Amino acid sequence: MKGKIITGIILTILLSCFYGCKKEENHLLNHQNVNIENDLQVKNMILKFKDRMKYLKQHPAIKDVGTMSIKDAIWYLESDFNFTYGYVNLAYRKMLTDTADFVIAVNNDQTVNEMDVSALYDEMLTHLIDYYNSVDNGNLRFNSLKLRDMGIENNMLNLRIIASFGFANSGQDGVFGSNDYWYYGYGLGHCGNIEEGDGYDAATELERSLLVYYGPGANFGNVHIFYTDIFDTTLVGNEFPNPADDALDNNMDYLLFYCSESVGGIGEDEACLNPEEMNHYRNGTQEVINLLKPEGKLFITCDIDGINEIEEDEAIIHHSTYLKYGKRHVVIINEEEYYPIDMVK
Repeated sequence: MKGKIITGIILTILLSCFYGCKKEENHLLNHQNVNIENDLQVKNMILKFKDRMKYLKQHPAIKDVGTMSIKDAIWYLESDFNFTYGYVNLAYRKMLTDTADFVIAVNNDQTVNEMDVSALYDEMLTHLIDYYNSVDNGNLRFNSLKLRDMGIENNMLNLRIIASFGFANSGQDGVFGSNDYWYYGYGLGHCGNIEEGDGYDAATELERSLLVYYGPGANFGNVHIFYTDIFDTTLVGNEFPNPADDALDNNMDYLLFYCSESVGGIGEDEACLNPEEMNHYRNGTQEVINLLKPEGKLFITCDIDGINEIEEDEAIIHHSTYLKYGKRHVVIINEEEYYPIDMVK
C-alpha cells in the first residue's frame, strides 16, 4: 500500500510539472484536467487488446474466437496504433498525410470476428511500415492515426486510415518578417524578388510555425502521452470569412488562404503571399483551430498544402488544411515498457 501511495505522489508531481512547464501563453489548447485513474484504465484496456491480437496471431487455428462490435473494433485499432507508435510529444517541421482503405467482414448482428480484427491490424501495420520506409528521411516519425468508418457494403465494412507522419525537426517560432514573401504552394520558394527557398512555400512555412507554436512541452523519460477518440477535418479555405474584411477581392478575404478567379483574377499578386498576409493566415489558422476544437479534446497536428485546381469550372488557389484533435492521456510507463515504438521493420 505504501508503495502505491508513493507511486501516486510521484505521478502527480510529474504531471503537475508537465503541465506547469508548458508555455501557457502559447498553448491555449493544451490545458486539460488529467484523470489519472482513467488514463491508466485506458492504457490497460489497450494493452489487453494488444495481448489478445498477439495471441490470435500466434494461434490461427483457434476455434473459440469471439466477436466485437464495429464501434469497439474501430476504437481499439485506432487507439492501439496511437498508443504504440505515436510520437506526439516531438517538435515537427512538416507533416505528411497517408490515406489508405481496408475492409473487414461484418456478421449479421453487426459485429466483426476477433480473428479478422487481428488480420486487419497486421494489414494496417504492414501498410504504414511500407509508407514509412518509402520516405527517404531519417527524421520521419509516425504521429497519429484516424480510423474512419466508411460504411457497410455487401456485408463488408469499409474503413479508411488517415495517418499523420512528421519530420522531427524544430523550426523557429514567431511572426513572419520582412523577408517572408512566399509562393502559396508546390515548393516554389520565395517570391517578391527574394531568391532561394526552393522546396518550401507559404503552406509549409505556415505549417512549420503552427507546429512549433503548438509543439511539445516538458518531456519526461517515463511519461507516455497518447491520444484516443480522434476527430479530424479538412478545410478548403473559404469556410471562415475574415470579419475584418468587407471587400471580396482575393486579399485576405478569409481566415485561411483562398483566392478564386471570378473574384478578381489569379496572378502574381495572389500567388505571392507577403509578410502581412503570412501573419494574417497564421493568426487565422490559430483562430480556426480554436473554433473547431471539440469539447474534451486537444489539438494534435495539422497538414497544410497549397493547391491549384478547378472547382465548379472556376480556377482557385487555396490552402487545403487538415486538422486533427483527440483525447489526451498521460501515463507512467514502467522499466519493462518502452513507448512509443519506432515504426520500422
